Amino acid sequence: MKKILFIMAGLLVIGSMTFVLAQKNSVKAILSKYIKHFDASGGQIFIINNQSHNVKEYKIGESAFYPLELTANADCFHKAIYIRNQKIDTYSCTNIKDTPKQVETIAFADISAIKKDYEIWVVLNEPKPKKDTFGFVTAPWNALPLLNEIIALW
Repeated sequence: MKKILFIMAGLLVIGSMTFVLAQKNSVKAILSKYIKHFDASGGQIFIINNQSHNVKEYKIGESAFYPLELTANADCFHKAIYIRNQKIDTYSCTNIKDTPKQVETIAFADISAIKKDYEIWVVLNEPKPKKDTFGFVTAPWNALPLLNEIIALW
């Protein structure tokens, strides 16, 4: 009986580790896909546990500003989304750096409804206008869909 419990506990630990690794690879893959699609110079995703203050950062390409530092020029947009019948308030901001061509798009959400005490921040650095965004480079067109995909991992 002890042997069976030990094996089951081992399988549980291995299963949890596999999920964490798969999730990490998925986050990086999604971020990479969006950076390529929007021809962005880089991007970051922050997954923050508000209780333990643990921050997981996934970064590709050129470093972005830390997303908590929005400029006075930031234009923000609120949207409620539903994941597994849970309402999640999302916010996306277009942060103009020095000129309108130097744009950083940010999306963030408190996902406590589906993952207790967690929030997610997504940053894309200087995305380019695309046909499928009707030429817009604002956050609701690129950072918010990226945020939605990351949330869907949970």
